[in-house]
Amino acid sequence: MILRVCISLFLLSLSWGQEAKSGIPFSELKTGDEVMQTGRMLQESSMGLHGVEYGTAKWDTVFIAVHGYGSRGYEWVYALRKMAESGFKTFYYRWNWTQCPGPASGKLQSAIDSLLSVENKIRHINMFGHSYGGVIVTNLADDKFNATLDIHSLAAPLAGHTRLEKNCPEYPRFTHLTLINNLFQWRTVHKQDGAFKNMEVDPQVVEIGNSEVIQLPATFPDGKRLGHNRSITSVMDQYFGVAN
Repeated sequence: MILRVCISLFLLSLSWGQEAKSGIPFSELKTGDEVMQTGRMLQESSMGLHGVEYGTAKWDTVFIAVHGYGSRGYEWVYALRKMAESGFKTFYYRWNWTQCPGPASGKLQSAIDSLLSVENKIRHINMFGHSYGGVIVTNLADDKFNATLDIHSLAAPLAGHTRLEKNCPEYPRFTHLTLINNLFQWRTVHKQDGAFKNMEVDPQVVEIGNSEVIQLPATFPDGKRLGHNRSITSVMDQYFGVAN
C-alpha cells in the first residue's frame, strides 16, 4: 500500500513536471522598447504552464494567463506583471493554437488538474483567456476542479468564428452552460476591434445565463483606440483597480 502511494505521488510529480516548465523571471518581463523581445521569449517557451518568479508568492490563489491564436506574446507582458505584483502565484500557459477547442481545452484541464494535485495549497484560480484563448477557457466553465475558478474571456469569439468553425465542426456552443465556475465576458467595441470589425455580426455576443458581461470602452483615456490586443491592458487596469 505504501509503495503504491509513493508510486502515485511520483507519477503526479512527473505530470506536474511535464506541464509546469522553467520559470519566467519577473525581471525578464520587460516593457517599453523591449516588449516585443519579451513577447518572443514568452512564445518561444515550450508548451504548458510557466510560473512567473516574483518574490515569495502566495499559493492559495493563482493567476493563469492563456494567449490567443497567433499570439506574439507582447500583449501579455503588462498583464503578467500586474498579476505577479498582486503577490499571488502567476502562470503563463503556452498552447498549440492550431488545435480545435475540445482537445485544446482538454490539455489545459489536464495541466490545471496536475497543478492542483501537486500544489494542494491552491484554493482559487483566476484564469484569463484572450481571443481564441477565451474560447478555450470558457470551454472549462462546467468542469469540476479541486479549487474554485473565476474564468475571464477577453475579446473572445464565443458566438463562433467562420475560420475556426470551418476547421473545427464541433466548435462549442456556450448557450447551454450551467456554470459550475464563474464566468466573466469582457467585450471590446465591435467596430474598434481589428480582429472582428470586418465581420457583420459581433462574434463576442452570446447569451450565457448567470455570466457577467463587461463592455470595454472604445478608447483609452488618452484617446488611443482600445482594440483587440490592447483589451488585455484595459481588463487588467479594471480588474486591479487602476482607473482608465
